[in-house]
Amino acid sequence: MSNKTNIKQSISAGNGNVQIGQVILCGSAARSRCASPPAPAKERMTIEQRAELTHIALQIELAEEGAVDAGTVWKALCNHLNGRGLEDVRDNTELSHEQYWAARSYLEGWLSCARGESLPRTGMIREIMRMWGIRGGLRAATMAFCDTNFGVTALGELTDVQLRAALWLTFAHWRAHCLQQASN
Repeated sequence: MSNKTNIKQSISAGNGNVQIGQVILCGSAARSRCASPPAPAKERMTIEQRAELTHIALQIELAEEGAVDAGTVWKALCNHLNGRGLEDVRDNTELSHEQYWAARSYLEGWLSCARGESLPRTGMIREIMRMWGIRGGLRAATMAFCDTNFGVTALGELTDVQLRAALWLTFAHWRAHCLQQASN
């Protein structure tokens, strides 16, 4: 049995905080149902931590200059934490303290990327992969760029300078796609 976590946004409810849920998957099939309710996590995220995650998500929305909304941020975070969409949540417990730090790291990396701040090598790779996971088609464009310009077909094989170029190309495609979606 594996623990999975999911996040819902409740800004529409007027409180501006993140609603958190823990989902337990039984067996190897993701669609199977558990016979008993999930056990609560030992540590819980505080209200202040929820407010911090909400604040970072809203900063991302501002840094992306309208290219993404908070709902997109929460859905991407959910997928990062547990690989499931918001519509799959059936339970309404809270995010554990450990999962809070994973969520915060993910959101802070996204915010740094959106602001154009310098990222470490692993951060650049993570941000490229984040964009690939959210918007289809970006991976092919990034890898074609890397192959054509650097003769490399794996992110891990790029030099730091090449990786930075791949990140900014991916980000440029990401923004163009997001802005196109927003205008439609």
